[in-house]
Amino acid sequence: MRACLVAVILFSMTLIPLSGYSTSPTPEKTYSITLTKKAEAEHNIYEIGGRKVLTDLHEVKEGEYLWKIMRKKGLLDRPDFPALFKALKQLNSSFKNLDLIHPGDKILIPLKITPLQEILPSFASSQEKKLPLAELKDINFEQYTVAPGDNIVKVVTEKYNIPARELYGRYMEMLKKLNPNIKDINRIYPGQVIKLPIFTPKVVRKPIYPSPKQTLPEVKEKVEEEEAGPLNPFAQDLRAIFVNMGEEWIQDGEHFIPLRSGGQIDLKASSFPLISTVSDIKVIVDLGNRLPQKIASLIEGTWSNYRIIHLLPSDDLTTSLDKILAVCNYTKVLSKGQGVTIGKDIIIHLRGDWVVERGVSDSSDGWNMVVINILNDPAERTNPWLVRFLEGLGIRVIDHPHPLPGQQPPNAEAQINITTLNALTRTLLYKLGIKFSTDVDIPVYGKKLTDFNLIIKADFFFRNKGADTILDLGSLDGTLVSFLEEHRFKVLSLSGEKDLLEVTKKILGFLGAPYKGGAHEFWGSQRDARRNIKIEIPGISFLDLQGQKVLVTLSIITPELATFLYSRGYKAISLAPNPTP
Repeated sequence: MRACLVAVILFSMTLIPLSGYSTSPTPEKTYSITLTKKAEAEHNIYEIGGRKVLTDLHEVKEGEYLWKIMRKKGLLDRPDFPALFKALKQLNSSFKNLDLIHPGDKILIPLKITPLQEILPSFASSQEKKLPLAELKDINFEQYTVAPGDNIVKVVTEKYNIPARELYGRYMEMLKKLNPNIKDINRIYPGQVIKLPIFTPKVVRKPIYPSPKQTLPEVKEKVEEEEAGPLNPFAQDLRAIFVNMGEEWIQDGEHFIPLRSGGQIDLKASSFPLISTVSDIKVIVDLGNRLPQKIASLIEGTWSNYRIIHLLPSDDLTTSLDKILAVCNYTKVLSKGQGVTIGKDIIIHLRGDWVVERGVSDSSDGWNMVVINILNDPAERTNPWLVRFLEGLGIRVIDHPHPLPGQQPPNAEAQINITTLNALTRTLLYKLGIKFSTDVDIPVYGKKLTDFNLIIKADFFFRNKGADTILDLGSLDGTLVSFLEEHRFKVLSLSGEKDLLEVTKKILGFLGAPYKGGAHEFWGSQRDARRNIKIEIPGISFLDLQGQKVLVTLSIITPELATFLYSRGYKAISLAPNPTP
């Protein structure tokens, strides 16, 4: 005949806290358990701390985790859940982390516990006035599982028609007494089970013994804070940098990090600020190196997108940033001496203490590229107009701790935009200080005894270095040009020219004005080249009559870039790539 398992359980109902693992247990009556184990039974009995624990050996299956297993076995709603969970950890002490179990693992699940000796430690002071069971034994209460969006006032007022005067008075005191393991009854979490006194005026008027001013756990927490070392002093600097990058820095209130087992870790944001990055990485910054490594490993093991960075009080700002940037999962993080070169027309060389490519695909997410510099002198600050030009390209320059001055309009005189050949010729002649006439009729050939004269119309006519000079935009053919040159006119024909930059070279060369062609380099600050920004703009430069440098370029020059060039001693002439006549 097959064996069977017979259990006779005699017990009396007592008050057992439903959440937390550090509590002052209320006295309970003992009950006995008698077990007869037969050959086929898969249950085993273990003794833990003076208690007998009936267990079930469970093999973890694919997709299972601890919280799910305990829910299937109906343990989550048990009033003795804290004791069961405590026993669970003791029974499976060989597991470093029960939140990280894998298919094939075998764990012991406690099913029943005999309370011959309370396994939960008592932190109550011997002088504390405990609430006698006699005061609560006639109080009816119900168990409630907190849902998302719940708060204690909402739950109570929806379940009971209770006046506000009594809700915030005696009822709340009774609620706290029935749930001694909830540190703050106003802060409850989804999945948490709480005891709600069923409201009647009689229940609310029951005497409530005052809580002690300070329990041992509170004293312990205070001592730990007093003994903890100082925090890293650069928290505000780090916050300013990451906020300027476009990341979220949270340092107010508390962070609640749930675990797969159903528990959670609470961290004070003032000591453990959280950076939420565009790359979906959550970085917890341990400002005082206070978070135990086991807790850090538990968080990172539970959530693949969480990173824990421990900062020492001795870490300077550079070291702190190095640590944090290394774990943010950015596309690219380059340090001093390294850089990125971008652009096809205007070439931009980005270098700084750090160059970060954040991997942003949507402009609404902020800056794609970020250049970070830690400055010791405001004179090292990047030119503000270059900074604003780069912002238009999705590049953020952060010079810390010397922010940009207030916004000012660009210098309207720093740039000339030219779209026609005629306008370019006029501008160059003005800049070189040459007085000229336009659309002039010039008699070229004629005699007194003949009845004809040769008169031509010159687009631009002037005297240059003692010679009559004509700049022709296309009205003269080759024969007339040759005829004029035979009669000692200097002629430059620009007929058919479409490239205004090439026209600029020809006019300056024809007039004998020195110029420089090719890429022109401009530095963004007075910092050394290893941590500086450089841009290269192709074009032709020359000196005008007042000694002002003029840069003629086909590149698109924004007002911000033109003002930057002006601050570097250059006035920009931006040419249209496809000019009109």
